Amino acid sequence: MTKKTVTRSHFVRRRNVVKAIGVLAATAAIATPFVAPTAPSGHQNPGVWRWSVKTLSDLESSQINKTPIHLSVSDAEKFAAPKAKLATGTVRGFGVEETKTYAIDAFIIKYKAEADGDYHVLLSEDGKDTTHLLGVEVVRPDFAANSPHIGEFSAVRQFFESLVSGKPHSGSSYKTLTDPIPVHVVGIGFWDETHGQEGMPSGFEIHPVIDMSSKPSH
Repeated sequence: MTKKTVTRSHFVRRRNVVKAIGVLAATAAIATPFVAPTAPSGHQNPGVWRWSVKTLSDLESSQINKTPIHLSVSDAEKFAAPKAKLATGTVRGFGVEETKTYAIDAFIIKYKAEADGDYHVLLSEDGKDTTHLLGVEVVRPDFAANSPHIGEFSAVRQFFESLVSGKPHSGSSYKTLTDPIPVHVVGIGFWDETHGQEGMPSGFEIHPVIDMSSKPSH
């Protein structure tokens, strides 16, 4: 075999290897799972813990009774937390409250933005009691893209931000309102793990909020 033939054969093999690498790279790029964008402020990312339940994208959400039941903050305090231990993958139905829709008339007294994109909002029954509070969660819509309720999440998010005149930044401290805001909130019952968050000591929350509107203070 001549030197010229060897050189040409080597060139052809190298070209084929380069083409194969290119195909593999393209395939890998297509197969790479979508990663939700990080918020420009607050370094937020979608949550993991019971996330499908929190965003109503779980199969069991079909079990929810859509007719709202009136609930006061003091009534919610009477709910006894289920005795079983919660885990990341615990499905809906940890307690019967997770299959019910609740309507609450109360006052926004505190709120903050959390790392998973939710606004954690604390409701006081009369706007004065700062000890007995119910936590309700306003979902970040683009972190719940698989949920059939994304339209409701978007409307609630926009309304809440209009109430507090802006987009809260993520942080460890709550913003306390000088003048509590009366609201009517509709959402789904949820049992959260108790990790020192403000709200019900039992871990009961309204998560997510699917409707929010202004309520006269008198």
